[in-house]
Amino acid sequence: MWWVAGILLLAVVFWLRARLSHDRAPRDPRGCLVELDGSGFIAIERIGLYGRVFYSRSGKWALALESGSAGRSRNRVASICEQRVAWVRSLERPAEGAISDSGYCVVNDWGEGAAGGTFFAFSPQGEELIRASFGTNLMSCGCDEGGAYCWCATRPSRDGRVRPEVIVLSIQQPAVEIARFASPYGTVCGVVYDGNCVEVKTAEQAEYVFSLAGEMLSIQFAIGEALRSRSWSELSWIADLIVKYALSGVLHEETEQLIRAVLDNSDILEGDLRYKGWTEREGETWLEIDGRHKARIQRTLGELAMLIADRDAAVAHWRKALDYDPKVGVKRKLAALLRDDYQDVSASEGSS
Repeated sequence: MWWVAGILLLAVVFWLRARLSHDRAPRDPRGCLVELDGSGFIAIERIGLYGRVFYSRSGKWALALESGSAGRSRNRVASICEQRVAWVRSLERPAEGAISDSGYCVVNDWGEGAAGGTFFAFSPQGEELIRASFGTNLMSCGCDEGGAYCWCATRPSRDGRVRPEVIVLSIQQPAVEIARFASPYGTVCGVVYDGNCVEVKTAEQAEYVFSLAGEMLSIQFAIGEALRSRSWSELSWIADLIVKYALSGVLHEETEQLIRAVLDNSDILEGDLRYKGWTEREGETWLEIDGRHKARIQRTLGELAMLIADRDAAVAHWRKALDYDPKVGVKRKLAALLRDDYQDVSASEGSS
């Protein structure tokens, strides 16, 4: 039976060697050839790195993030140039990243804590250029193609004490903070700094312009896309923001054109507002939930109409809002408008 024991021992030895060779990265992984297929995930077998991948605009550079559970020792970041590993670093919990065609990259490291995280910027050679903590969770990040500046968008804290912000930093040493301002509504997906102001783009197809002091100078909406797709969610979101920013004076000459476009296509907002994922609240029917949301949209449309002094349209939308939900909060506004003493569209009104 000794030969059986010998075979089992050899099997165990070969299994251990295979396991160790898979788990242990080579001492110098630089130069490892990587197969990139253009997808959002990557597997670098030689160094045992599996995770998400972000590409530069031309595809010359790629950034791979291995993001496992907090406290895990094998969470790594790998920079890849022309399908070969340029450098590898270990971080606590890399979650989001971006890389430019010049090889500069940024990473949001969520860390081990429930809140907070660290923002990193690295050179094409893997040198750490920026390490910054902003006291709250990190959301998205990016850098410009030439490696002159980078940015990070943060999330609000759970207790609401820390508001979401966009922070723009110079990458070239010494790194300095260029601008910091309250994050606009939406998911920030791009930031452009031209030396005088900062343009912020969101995934919801809105473009904001801020001064370096943080003042919002203008906002533009890709309203045409919302109309082409006939998306009630995008159009209602745009309507809400127009009211908010027009009243604060941010929107200028394009305001009336935007409002006309929304009002002329308000039929999009007449559809069924239910979508996958909604659940009925206790004691409420689908009709009640749907009606309440439609009432809020009609209230907003009436406020848009008042911004361009279209009294008849405002009356029609507010009457429709009350038909959907008598507690929508426009009864006094409508009564004042019908008496010709309506003054402030932004005045809050409780349930009436």
